[in-house]
Amino acid sequence: MTVAQDASGAPGRGEPRTEGPAEAGGDPAASPEGWISRNRYVLLSTALILLAVSYHLKSQWPGGIDIWEHAAAARELGAHPLHPGHPLLPVHRLHQFFSPYLWVVGVLGRLSRVTVVTALDVAAFFNLVLLLISLRLFVRRLTPRPHVDFFALLFIVFLWGPDAWFFSGFLHFNVLVIVLSYPSTFAKGLVLLSLWAHLHYLESDDERWLLPTLLLSAVVLLTHPVDAVFLGIGVVALALTRSPTLPLRHVVLTVLTLAGSLLLAFAWPLLPLYQLLFGSATAGYRASIGAADHEMYTRVLTALGPALVVVPFALRRMKARRPDPLVVMLVGTLLAYAFGYVTHDWSFGRLISSAQIVGAILLADERALIVRGAAAMARGGRAVVRVVQVVTLALVLVGTYDVRNGFDAMPEAVLARLPANLVYSFVDKVDISDFDFLAAHHRTYPVVISDLYTSLELPTFGSKVVAFARTQAFVDTTERGEDLAVFYSPSSTTEVRRSIIAKYGASLLVVPVDKLAAEPDLYIPLVELGTVVSRNERFVFVDLRGG
Repeated sequence: MTVAQDASGAPGRGEPRTEGPAEAGGDPAASPEGWISRNRYVLLSTALILLAVSYHLKSQWPGGIDIWEHAAAARELGAHPLHPGHPLLPVHRLHQFFSPYLWVVGVLGRLSRVTVVTALDVAAFFNLVLLLISLRLFVRRLTPRPHVDFFALLFIVFLWGPDAWFFSGFLHFNVLVIVLSYPSTFAKGLVLLSLWAHLHYLESDDERWLLPTLLLSAVVLLTHPVDAVFLGIGVVALALTRSPTLPLRHVVLTVLTLAGSLLLAFAWPLLPLYQLLFGSATAGYRASIGAADHEMYTRVLTALGPALVVVPFALRRMKARRPDPLVVMLVGTLLAYAFGYVTHDWSFGRLISSAQIVGAILLADERALIVRGAAAMARGGRAVVRVVQVVTLALVLVGTYDVRNGFDAMPEAVLARLPANLVYSFVDKVDISDFDFLAAHHRTYPVVISDLYTSLELPTFGSKVVAFARTQAFVDTTERGEDLAVFYSPSSTTEVRRSIIAKYGASLLVVPVDKLAAEPDLYIPLVELGTVVSRNERFVFVDLRGG
């Protein structure tokens, strides 16, 4: 069944889908669209996929961010799918990233005999395709007007300010290709797919369509909990506004389905979700995550930038005769975001990304509504369409300039032709080949001593580390961090360092070459604790056994 909106902009029913040339400003029959115009969503999607291909062909991962921890979790799940140990530390504990998503990535990687790096690179393309297909399915199910999906995608990626947050869970151009393999991107695709499926349920009144909501909600909750909040708000908003009959029954069944998904998520054996979200033992981990997410409550206006143009359109829709699903979804998401600010539960700050997605869809639909109205005008319609086109282009160009550093993913030959300093990377670029020795000898060297920055990367290739920079939900790493600080202290003696090596059963020391050159007085005595067994442009590998 096709869904439309009435003249007020609120969702309506019964209007046929029009794929004709409303942009022409005249009679649709007189101005057939060209091939490029008809396929603009596919072309934009293809461009994003090609950019992701370019990025991953460089065989470089960003340094200093938590993708390495996700990779280590996937590797451990692939190696021990039923009884995984801690992916970072040599202890028998579970990990906060043991989600169904990383379990599948790890297991498929093991079955296909590829490295976890390759498995996550493949997952990145899957997540991008999932996101693109889910967005189109949901938008085209929600509104019949042409090309809303294209402009929604365009606004989601490019309609941002110069201070756009560089975090996973966001989909703006600066960060998109970097976070494609993240669980948060996978979760965003599942949320949009669930919203599409829930529209099927509401329009058909077929309760079998509640099954996708049940299953997908549970997976999203385990994979990226804050997106489960967005999913819950979204399906309830649709039940409240898009039920043709018996809305109360649909709302009740929707809420019961969400409750069932919660119980299903709690039954996942590899992650004690209730303890993670509410347990006193994990309060320190939640506080640590929240401290980082507090950034989503700063520089809000400059981060969103041109996306704020949606505000007057959202306010106009609030005055419609009937509730608008996008407005209810947007307001509900913003209220949850505000709840995080009031309660200092900063993890809700990531919902600002979801709010931007809803706002982009709303803005794209408003644009289509204006163009359709202009096409029906006896005079001046073409001029109105041209104004809309110019304003759209201006907004996108401003937003593109603000997130232009996403072009850094293009091939080096292309980047070399661009003006100097026009595009740069926000993160260090780590060459995967730097870890070839470790990947080949991880069974020989299971426990590694390294500085905290390097320890972020090493578990991806099969080693365990003495200490880790990021807080762990189910392991207290305080003593480990203190011991590592003593190991690297210039005042520590050889005997003290050897006692720490023995305490943790470490068999390999990894020393960055640049630090060895910059601080020889500190690092040369460390290298002399064992035997150098390999060296490349970035690392010196020292065998500590029998030293």
